[in-house]
Amino acid sequence: MVSRAPSHPEFWKSMFDSMKATSGCVFWPSGGCVIADPSVREHVDLELIEALGEPRLVAAPMPMLDRLS
Repeated sequence: MVSRAPSHPEFWKSMFDSMKATSGCVFWPSGGCVIADPSVREHVDLELIEALGEPRLVAAPMPMLDRLS
């Protein structure tokens, strides 16, 4: 979960790299979830999807930051 995330591009690059390396997802308390690998979708808990919506696939770090806007 990301709360009070900075707008610094290096933070988002690190988050993206971590998602790719661990097959993880990142989500925000205010709603929204992103994944970097489509195969991760089948492992995202249904309750999380119901609460935050369908995960959005991102191919680069900056769309994650755009998701906060």
